[in-house]
Amino acid sequence: MGFSIPSFLAPVPVPVTALGIPSDAALWEGTPLAERQRQHAQTAGLSWGDSADVISLSEGACATDELLKRFWKESDAVDGDVVGLVDGPMRQWAEGPFGPAFLVRWRGPGERTPARAAAARKISLFIEGKTFNIPLAQNGDATLVNDPARLIGVHHWSGLLWANLLGLADTLRIALLGNHWPGVIGRVLWGALKARSQDPWQVAGALNRRGKGVRIHPTAVVEGCQLGDRVEVGPGAVLRGCMIGADSRIEPQSVVAFSVLGEKVVVQRQGFVMFSVLHAGASVGGSLQLGVLGPEASLKRGAYLLDQSLVPPVFVMQGDQRWPAPLGMIGVGLGARSVVGTGVQVAAGRTLPPDIQLVPSGDSLLRSIAPEARGLLEVKEGKLHPLVRR
Repeated sequence: MGFSIPSFLAPVPVPVTALGIPSDAALWEGTPLAERQRQHAQTAGLSWGDSADVISLSEGACATDELLKRFWKESDAVDGDVVGLVDGPMRQWAEGPFGPAFLVRWRGPGERTPARAAAARKISLFIEGKTFNIPLAQNGDATLVNDPARLIGVHHWSGLLWANLLGLADTLRIALLGNHWPGVIGRVLWGALKARSQDPWQVAGALNRRGKGVRIHPTAVVEGCQLGDRVEVGPGAVLRGCMIGADSRIEPQSVVAFSVLGEKVVVQRQGFVMFSVLHAGASVGGSLQLGVLGPEASLKRGAYLLDQSLVPPVFVMQGDQRWPAPLGMIGVGLGARSVVGTGVQVAAGRTLPPDIQLVPSGDSLLRSIAPEARGLLEVKEGKLHPLVRR
């Protein structure tokens, strides 16, 4: 069969477990997934739309331009419909709880049905990837496999988390430095001169990409970040390796590292966000790592979404199946508009649905205060009682 240029169909959305949003609206590399997938397809050289020769993804999947180009090339030598399955170490990102995820190249007329895909010729896309050792204080080192050619299902919030984290470094590199080596080298040299340092993070700090109306306090540290329009960063805040959406506010003494934040997100004073994804309108006053917050979800000050268990590894539930988390650790998925109140801790790997509000136990929540209360007191069943010393 001769070389041809197929088109690309928009991804078919599925509900993302717990988040209360469809996958095409979920945040991927700072942009709604459907829009970002279109950008990857165009970078791969594919046109957008329907045709007699078209590439599509399984429901709830997203694919990088590198994987699309590879599937296009390898399927070009096969007649008829073709299904591409990722094999090798990178296969884990296309299986549960993230999948199943696969690619299909449809040729010719006719309804595109699951039965037709099942009858198509199957080809294996072996992707070795590079292995990185990740130091974990909990149980020694862990390994993580990554490659520019990625296929990830976002049926579960943890798949959406990894779709962002695995591509964050490349996305920021292109945004800050460009995608052509002469320009990259020039930008790095310019950053080193501006920073008057060869320290990579100080150079990255000189290369931040800022939108219009961005306000950064002189005492804040912002290194290697992409900031949308009208972002505000308060005194003493630290941002490193992040994508921050428009109209977001990072309040004083907050820490945000290696994370993707949507529009109008608020990280409150002394909030802590690391390796996480926050959708539009979310707010954080507590601490989370390796977690995902749905739109307008809120984590109050003093609340914690934990990422480790006392007996590793951490597992997540997808339907009635239990899956081990990559690295043996994972945070918490918090659904749209849900609130985790002050003092609440949520165990690692849990999934909290939309529209719930969590508060501490009534035993420790003071609700009634007698006017005559004096001296050393303790809270019992929501009331104040004299503390009996033993």
